[in-house]
Amino acid sequence: MVELLCALAVIAMLAALGVGALGAAQKSGMKASGIAAGKTLMTGYHLYAMENGGSLLPGYVSNPSEVQGAHGENLSGQAASRYPWRLAPYLNYNYKAAFLATKQKIANPSELTYMISLVPSLGVNGL
Repeated sequence: MVELLCALAVIAMLAALGVGALGAAQKSGMKASGIAAGKTLMTGYHLYAMENGGSLLPGYVSNPSEVQGAHGENLSGQAASRYPWRLAPYLNYNYKAAFLATKQKIANPSELTYMISLVPSLGVNGL
C-alpha cells in the first residue's frame, strides 16, 4: 500500500511539472505569434510607404475608397475607414498572418470583419 502511494505521489509531481511546462510553452507561442504579426504589419506599412512617396498609412480616414473585406466582400463606411482594410492589399489579403483577432474563436463569420477592424496597430501607426 505504501509503495502504491509513493508511486502515485511521484506521478502527481511529474504531472504538475508537465502542466507548468505546458503553460510556459503556451505563453512562448503567444509571444511568438504577436512578434510575427508585428513583423507582417511592418512589412505592409513599408510597402504602403514605398508606394506612396514615403508617407505613413493613416490609422483612420474620413472618406475612404471602397476596400475588400476578409471574405472578398466590398466594404465601405466605418469599416473601410480603419487601417487594416486599407493595408490588406499590401499583405496579399492574408489577415491571419497579420491580425491576432483572426486566431480567436469567432462564432459568427460576419463578426470577423468587425474584429479585424478593431485590431490595435501594435504601436507602429502613430499617425
